[in-house]
Amino acid sequence: MSEWLSYTRDEGGAPAVVDFNAELDDRDVRAQCATCISLVLSGYQCDAGGMPTDSVDDELYALERRLEDALDARGGVLAATLAQKGTYEFLAYAPADLSQACADLARAAGFAVASYAAADDPQWTRYARLALSGDELEDARDREQLEELETAGEDLERAREIFFDFDFPDGERAEAARTAFGGGTIEAAGATDDEGTEVQTVFVAVPTLEAVRAERTRLSAIALRFGGVYRGWGTDPDR
Repeated sequence: MSEWLSYTRDEGGAPAVVDFNAELDDRDVRAQCATCISLVLSGYQCDAGGMPTDSVDDELYALERRLEDALDARGGVLAATLAQKGTYEFLAYAPADLSQACADLARAAGFAVASYAAADDPQWTRYARLALSGDELEDARDREQLEELETAGEDLERAREIFFDFDFPDGERAEAARTAFGGGTIEAAGATDDEGTEVQTVFVAVPTLEAVRAERTRLSAIALRFGGVYRGWGTDPDR
């Protein structure tokens, strides 16, 4: 289970790129492992900003797939990566003895290993330092979704229907929220099942990050009053 998101941040006065598995923000879906493995690579070709070149990026991605396979086989999980000037770190949660195996995989792929280590981290503090949460996490999800739409060739310069989904514990609270959302903004109320009732609202706007954020924030505040949980947004394709 994975939902990888990316963002940039300042790291020691220099730009850094963080990729993290947002699914692990939920403690219920975290791997049952209290050991954090850090694998730091160096010595690869960098661009002017100290980030991996495109060709190195491809090699790092291939290594990432191998590391994930090795971790998965032992009940571990790759949690995040951190690219900063001249170094690239893989952060995983897995049995401690896998740190050596991860380093060996990196060397076999042609990378220089600057360091590798395993340390107790039952609260997943290393992951928390890199992962986003709350509004920052939802902003990152919005940004990723808009980039995917743009890559798919969708026209993001025109106003379109944007659908927001919420789950409620029961039909009564779902109906109350549906009314509070504002009449015509409701597209449909889903059927009640074991997980409650789903309400979908429709918002017409040019899909910018600011517009999506503002409407998501407004609707989420309303939904919270009725025990609702935000599940995401989407839009119909142009074609």
